[in-house]
Amino acid sequence: CYVLPSVDVSGFNTSNVTLMNQMFFRCYAFTSLDVTNFDTSNVTHMHQMFYGCYVLPSVDVTNFDTSSNLRFDGMFEACLSLTSVDVSGFDTSNATQINNMFKNCQSLTSVDVSGFDTSNTIAISNMFHGCYVLASVDVSGFNTSSVTQMHQMFMRCYAFTSLDVTNFDTSNV
Repeated sequence: CYVLPSVDVSGFNTSNVTLMNQMFFRCYAFTSLDVTNFDTSNVTHMHQMFYGCYVLPSVDVTNFDTSSNLRFDGMFEACLSLTSVDVSGFDTSNATQINNMFKNCQSLTSVDVSGFDTSNTIAISNMFHGCYVLASVDVSGFNTSSVTQMHQMFMRCYAFTSLDVTNFDTSNV
């Protein structure tokens, strides 16, 4: 749907959906998207859900129940115009992959991942790669003891003024 500016999914019954991976993949021209009514309580895969939504300035995912989700990798990757996204309420306790989650979100100015439970996560590589204007991100509480992939996690984060990774366990990397 390369040139489609929006789609009305407000009436979707997603209560039995388990896979939402690549749902809006490469919807380059989306300027708006309302997913606030989505029931995501049974969803196990959200990887690359919004990948390549180049001009989408925002998306409200605050109502997402992510307690069953295993994969967030590339969820917002290449959302070039996304300035902020509220993922502070995401339950990531079952997540094994959060790599590429915000990769190439070139306009992202803020994101709160301080509450992410990464105790079961094995991949965080490229998570913020290419977030050019993001000045800081709090990953100080990340449990990286199971992580085996964390390469280029902060590559091309040109605006970073501080970063605390002192608690990162890199023994498995």
